[in-house]
Amino acid sequence: EDLSTVVLVAPCAGCHGPEGSSQGPAAPTIAGLSKDYFVYSMEEYANGNRPATVMGRIAKGYSKEDYARMADYFVGKEFKRISQPVEEDLVKRGGELAQTYCADCHEQDGRVGDGTGILAGQMLPYMQWAVEDFRSGAREMERRQARMFQKLEATEGADAFNAIVNFYASQQ
Repeated sequence: EDLSTVVLVAPCAGCHGPEGSSQGPAAPTIAGLSKDYFVYSMEEYANGNRPATVMGRIAKGYSKEDYARMADYFVGKEFKRISQPVEEDLVKRGGELAQTYCADCHEQDGRVGDGTGILAGQMLPYMQWAVEDFRSGAREMERRQARMFQKLEATEGADAFNAIVNFYASQQ
């Protein structure tokens, strides 16, 4: 990589970890995300459509060209999963629910998410916060995702979301 790209992405390491693999609970791993999803996410932060503590302000400091360069950098990085505590009694149920409600978009047990985020191995607290943002309406859902969330909650109950994110967090 050229030095200007390394300088451009260096601030990301503070929250998202070396080369985009998060080591902390509040920030997702961004290594391996598709370019389209990375750019879309940055635009959503910048225009205020995706709730965040600091990413909205950070994203506004970059141009769309910067987003694309950053995406090119992170798409080629390995998503490094770390072992984290999960509620083991929820993991099996979460895996079954994920196969029924999530696998069409989050393929291979959440390891592939071309137009969506990668879920397998993301930090559990981050995923719990993201689900709550979706469920509360603070974060916009596509129609298909909204239908699946509604169906999941109506059929399995609100606790099903916690089982699913525990499953995805457990994936190594």
